[in-house]
Amino acid sequence: MILKTALFVAMVMVFTPASESHSFSDCGGSAIKVDFGSIRLPDPIVIRAGRQESIGVKASLKKDLPDRLKVKLKVEKKILWGYVTVPCVNELGSCTYDIACNTPIVSQLGIKCPVKAGDHNLNKVITIPNISIPSFLASGQYKLRAETRSYYSGEMLGCFQAQLAIST
Repeated sequence: MILKTALFVAMVMVFTPASESHSFSDCGGSAIKVDFGSIRLPDPIVIRAGRQESIGVKASLKKDLPDRLKVKLKVEKKILWGYVTVPCVNELGSCTYDIACNTPIVSQLGIKCPVKAGDHNLNKVITIPNISIPSFLASGQYKLRAETRSYYSGEMLGCFQAQLAIST
C-alpha cells in the first residue's frame, strides 16, 4: 500500500497539467517521450483520501521497456528561504523504487507488461489513497525529478521534472 501511495503521488507530481502554479519538462532519456499537452489531471491537485479523480496521459515509447525498472524520485519542498529535499520515509519522498511487471500498481493501472514500443494512452479513474502526512507539511510548492532506468543495464529511459502546488 505504501508503494502504491508513493507511486500515485509521484505520478501526480510528474503528470500535472500546466497552469500558473504548475510546470513540467523532459530532462532526458532514450525511450520514453510524454506528450505533456495530453496530460489530464485535476487542477488544483488536492490530496484527500477517498477522492476519485480522472487522469490521463499519452506517451510514445521508442523501444520495448524491460520487465523491471528503477524509478528514482527526488522531491523537494519549498520552505521560507528555498527548497529542501524530502527524505525517503516509509517509501514516500525522495526514494528509489523497483518496479517489476508483478508490482501491484502495474496491474491496478491496467498496464500490460512488459510495455512494448509504440504510442500508449493511460486513462483511469483513481481513488486518492490515504497518505498519513500532516496537511501543513503536505500542502505547498514542490519540485520533483523522476528518472526511469532499466533495472538491468542502468540506461536512462525517461526523465521528467515538475514544479507544482499541492493542497490537502
